[in-house]
Amino acid sequence: MHEPTPIRRQVVDRSLNIVNRPPGLALALAGRRLEYLHIPKFGGTTVRYVLEAYAGTRALTSFNEGRANPTPAISRSEARIAMGHEPAIDQYQRDDTVYMTILRDPIKRLRSHAAMLTRAYGCSPAQALKRLDSVHHNSACYILAGPEIGSAPEARLDAAKRALENRIHLFGFQERHDEAMALLAAVLDVEGLIYPGFQHGAKRGAASDNTLEEGHLATLCRYDRALDVFARELYASRWAPVFDGFALHEKRPGRRYLTIQMDTTAAAVIAGETVFRPPNTTG
Repeated sequence: MHEPTPIRRQVVDRSLNIVNRPPGLALALAGRRLEYLHIPKFGGTTVRYVLEAYAGTRALTSFNEGRANPTPAISRSEARIAMGHEPAIDQYQRDDTVYMTILRDPIKRLRSHAAMLTRAYGCSPAQALKRLDSVHHNSACYILAGPEIGSAPEARLDAAKRALENRIHLFGFQERHDEAMALLAAVLDVEGLIYPGFQHGAKRGAASDNTLEEGHLATLCRYDRALDVFARELYASRWAPVFDGFALHEKRPGRRYLTIQMDTTAAAVIAGETVFRPPNTTG
């Protein structure tokens, strides 16, 4: 009889020097609400689990577009922790809000989106791709720019760049997920996070990888690709130096970690706190 494979846990520490690092974009919530702009297929489900757990342990109102709302009387604009596949409320004009998002290589994201539709509708990847319009091809530009910008893709791209540069307090990349989680720990003012690593295991939907021509995908998501180049350059100057030589997987004695578990049978997030004690101590 085989033992079940244990769920891999990711552990990150908050770096003490990043909380207020970017000028004018202080990270720590400090009484503000948080709004997570979840761009579809950008690997942000783990972030939503963390935010749900944080809201539960801190008794904060939350709104999650992707789940049954735990506090139905609370709207997205009223919730202290809000998340969903929608542009920012009020076009980033709320000074009481910390905005955040996660980005990903646009071609990989488009492949993943097509693979999801292939599984859902039983169609080919090429047929799945035809179900998506230009907004879906360039989801990052649309969600970060907001609908008020209009339909011109160049205008959306420019607005999305300005949002990343000046209004979004925290952004990271799926490919550098642990760094994004360490930054999120700083936002939430917790010393570290322990969260499920299931999103970073076996690749799903890989069958579609060889059936969609990369050049065609690159053309479809060309505005998101331009945004991705800009975002990676901005990240390199703003955040990457923080993590040079920084241990992301070290469980530091005496630090208190927010611990997140996902009960897939009940579709529930279970939250708690874990303290790692120094060696040779008891109690």
